[in-house]
Amino acid sequence: MKKKKKKQKKLKKNPPEKIAEPIEERDEAEPSEKAPVFEEQNEEKDEKDNECTDVLWEEDTPVPYDPDFTEDDFFASVTDISESDIQIPEEMKDEIQKKQKMSTVENVIQLSMLFILGAVIVVSIFLLGKNIWGKVKGQQIFENTVFEGFIIDEDDPTAARPLAYTAPDKPLLTLFERILAGESTVEENTDNKYTEQLLQMKASLSALKSQYKDIYGWIYVPGTNINHPIMRRDDNIFYLDHAHTGEYLPIGAIFADCTTADNVTDNYNTVLYGHNVMSPGQSSMFHDVEKFLDEDFFKSTNLYIYTMDGAYIFKPFAIYPTVSDDFYFRTSFQNGDQLVNFAAEKLKKSVITCNETFAKTDKLLTLSTCTNGASNGRYALHAKLIEIIK
Repeated sequence: MKKKKKKQKKLKKNPPEKIAEPIEERDEAEPSEKAPVFEEQNEEKDEKDNECTDVLWEEDTPVPYDPDFTEDDFFASVTDISESDIQIPEEMKDEIQKKQKMSTVENVIQLSMLFILGAVIVVSIFLLGKNIWGKVKGQQIFENTVFEGFIIDEDDPTAARPLAYTAPDKPLLTLFERILAGESTVEENTDNKYTEQLLQMKASLSALKSQYKDIYGWIYVPGTNINHPIMRRDDNIFYLDHAHTGEYLPIGAIFADCTTADNVTDNYNTVLYGHNVMSPGQSSMFHDVEKFLDEDFFKSTNLYIYTMDGAYIFKPFAIYPTVSDDFYFRTSFQNGDQLVNFAAEKLKKSVITCNETFAKTDKLLTLSTCTNGASNGRYALHAKLIEIIK
């Protein structure tokens, strides 16, 4: 049996001469009757056939036998193989280098994107924490700030006190004319209805001013969380991110424009600024200005400003969304005519219809806050002074 196997193996190594006969010689030989003649073979096919035949019948290379060569030796030889032992064609080397470069660029891009994403997450967490901290801290500050203000009874018709009054022997006098004449702008409270409240309010405001020198007054709007001290200094920057106590606070404070005069009636337009904060309580700052976008609220709610000179009551006449470069916060006017034109222009822009009229001697109040939409979006609320209690 063994002998037969050896013969078969030998036959494979040494094929018959007829099979191993070169193709060129077979092409030149005369075709037999049984074999077909391929007359249309091209040169390219002949070359391929020759190559295939040469490879097919190439003699086997004897592998040296080493009885001491073990499986561990084989694995060691594979492990110890070096780059120099492997011959790589030049064209493949170029392709490998290109892939390595592309891989490096892709890794750099991925690492950069991960870094940017990580930075965005860190900044977002920081801003969120800062915002939450500002709201909590702000509410704590306001809870420790005491002010005793008052409002008139809106349902009591006898409580209304106009800026001008008529008498049998006097014509109708405007607020401006009364100031020039040195007369009081309100009638005497013979029943002393607000005397006690005024004294209490001024004492409370005086105590705050002794603690915080930049206190200008206090603003209160019924039915809202707007119940804050008003600050004023020589710039419009500091109180954007500082509380009325002077400590750093992201939600800032309510503050009057730096051009505001000490006495409210000395200003054509008293402008107050405040952030729009989504938060419960007083830490929402001027967020509730948005409530005036409701017509019923707009027409039934007045604004109160308290200073050491008295209590000033303003009636809203316009509210609308705008942008920061719209000069809605104008404070300086050359004359009363400019003020009337300014007020009439804002009246037309209002999203709530109002039939208010204006005089050259009118005094205005403007509240400015963000819309929390576009970075330069603003809400402007305008009101007219209708009463003074002092």
